Amino acid sequence: MWQLAIAALAIGTSMQVTGYDQAARAEQIKQDEIARQARENKRFIQLQAERDSTLRSQRYSEFLRNSSAIAGYNRRGSDRSLKAIQKKAQRQTVTELKQVRLESLFSRTRQETRARFAQFEGQQARELATLQQFSAVADAGYKGYMIYKT
Repeated sequence: MWQLAIAALAIGTSMQVTGYDQAARAEQIKQDEIARQARENKRFIQLQAERDSTLRSQRYSEFLRNSSAIAGYNRRGSDRSLKAIQKKAQRQTVTELKQVRLESLFSRTRQETRARFAQFEGQQARELATLQQFSAVADAGYKGYMIYKT
C-alpha cells in the first residue's frame, strides 16, 4: 500500500516540478520580449535623434543661405546686425543639437536599462524555478520517507 502512496507522491512531485519549469520558461519568454522591445525602442530613439539633428542643421543652412542672399540683394553684406543675427542663430542651433543628443542619450540609456532589468528578471525567474523544483523534490523525499517509515 505504501508503494502506491509513494508512486502518487512521485507523480505529483513530477507535475509540480514541470509546472515550476513551465512558469519559469513563460516568464523568461515574456522578459526576453520586453528586452527585445526596449532595444528596438532604443534604435528608434537614436534614428529619431539623427533625423531631428539633420532637420535642425538643414534649417540653419537654409537660414544662412537666405539671409546671405537677402544681404547681397540689399547690398548689406558687411552689416553687423545681420552678422549678429547669424551668430545668434548659430549658437541657438548648436544648443538645440546638444539638447537633441542629450535627450537621445538619456532615452537610449533608459531603454537599455529596461532591457537589462528584463533579462535579469527572466534569469531570476529561472533560478527561482530551480529552487522551487529542488524544494519540491526534497519535500517529496521527506514525505516519502515518512510514508515508508509508517
